[in-house]
Amino acid sequence: MAPAIRPFFDEPTNTVSYLVWDPATKRGAVIDPVLDWDNRSGT
Repeated sequence: MAPAIRPFFDEPTNTVSYLVWDPATKRGAVIDPVLDWDNRSGT
């Protein structure tokens, strides 16, 4: 089965991060996370 992929564009840094996951297992990873990501606030 092919992975599911969702891109997220961050305007302040002009970068794209990707959420990639296996639909069957719901396991995933973030690729190229944005430099200014604040895990506590989710932004």
